[in-house]
Amino acid sequence: MFQPHDQIAGMVPVTRTLQLLTLGEVREVLERRYELYAVPGATVVPPVHDDAVQAFHATYRGNLRRFLVLLEGEVIQGPVRGHSLTTADIIVHVQGAYLATLCDRLGDEVTTALLKLKSTDGGNPFEVTPSGLVRASMVTSPSRATEFIKLLEGAGVVMFERRQGTSRVYRLSGDAPVGVVG
Repeated sequence: MFQPHDQIAGMVPVTRTLQLLTLGEVREVLERRYELYAVPGATVVPPVHDDAVQAFHATYRGNLRRFLVLLEGEVIQGPVRGHSLTTADIIVHVQGAYLATLCDRLGDEVTTALLKLKSTDGGNPFEVTPSGLVRASMVTSPSRATEFIKLLEGAGVVMFERRQGTSRVYRLSGDAPVGVVG
């Protein structure tokens, strides 16, 4: 028997449910990594600013693997040396590649629609609701909104998060927030 876990973006044998790491635990993981790779006698400058750690922790919501892949890729390839990378530094460098991946999965039209939602919805940029799709003129009716969300859900771009009144609220998942919201 297997169970999916967002934290590791894969399937693992069911033995126990993995709990989401808190922001403090993620900071501790990063500090230990910094210590592991530190050169003796050198001044250690954390490669990623704490605000960026906090922002991407909220973005990835416990998916430690994707979080670390994003940060490691940017630290290795990042243009900024000698000081910690900010959220903006990271987004500028990776957003294009993440957006291209979304286009490959969803097509240009659907990806463009997601970008339109970001600029017109005015709500939480990580959340998608059927009413938000209608307000952004991406769809003409609630039934079309449901179809659109099912398409996004099938592609792994959104996942159901909660009910709010009679509406279902979905959250951008995986790398979609980095590509779309930035």
